[in-house]
Amino acid sequence: MICGGIDVGGTKIEARLFEGEGFAPGAGQRWATPQDSYEAFLAQIADAVRWLGTQAGDTRLPVGLALAGPVDGEGGVSHAVNTVARGHSVGRDLSRQVGRHTPLINDCVAFTLSEATGGAADGARSVVGITFGTGLGAGHVVDGALAVRFGGHGAEIGHAGLSARLRDRHDLPDLPCGCGRRMCLEAYLSAGGLATLLRHRTGRNAPLEAIADDPLAEPALSIWFEIVAEALGLVYLALAPDVIVLGGGLSQMSGFSERTRAALSPLALPPLPLPEIALARFGGASGARGAAIHAWGARDD
Repeated sequence: MICGGIDVGGTKIEARLFEGEGFAPGAGQRWATPQDSYEAFLAQIADAVRWLGTQAGDTRLPVGLALAGPVDGEGGVSHAVNTVARGHSVGRDLSRQVGRHTPLINDCVAFTLSEATGGAADGARSVVGITFGTGLGAGHVVDGALAVRFGGHGAEIGHAGLSARLRDRHDLPDLPCGCGRRMCLEAYLSAGGLATLLRHRTGRNAPLEAIADDPLAEPALSIWFEIVAEALGLVYLALAPDVIVLGGGLSQMSGFSERTRAALSPLALPPLPLPEIALARFGGASGARGAAIHAWGARDD
């Protein structure tokens, strides 16, 4: 068995093959996400589909697409604020361009499906995946299948508002969000939000890859993890999953899962048990892997 997945983000498009019953990652390729026009954006994804077919020696290879931002589950219309695909029916247009159906899901949902299928949450009944990177997104998988949601599959927790208790406790700035509203959790928990919080609290700029080991950044970082816990607390209270899997570029910082567990602990509401907190097993490949798993399940044979 072999299938392909394509993970489309605001800055990169990654295509990868997956093989065997365990969907083991195989050959992969990356391209920069075109920013100039929707036509160029679509053409690059179509080229990625063809590249996967060439690598596999099968032009009818099952290929799935994971797309950043809210995605209309029926029409495949993208509502992402950080790509030129916004307002376009990417799934429909891509299928026309490559001559076959390419199942499309939100990238955070794909990430969660991957980690619930042989990943960090394998065997768990209810799994929520949360990614921290350019934005903040989540997905929910129950018994190995996408949770049914009205109007799409992604859990847009990034656009819940920051709580007044955290805003007042730490005198946090009023940050705009890409969705057009203000003080969304994503505005603080994205990579850009962490950098802004660091400047606000310490007056400093620092590379995000080094921030966890910078003692001078600790005042900002401790507040940031409180906001992380606030986001996870919403998931914990609303869905009570068995496992929350953490992913995205920021999850790679030193001590991320340990600090997240410690920050979430005070938010426990007995008798509701806290979920297990785990880091993604498949890392940056998980979005494409989840898209491939979704495509394999949707194939017509």
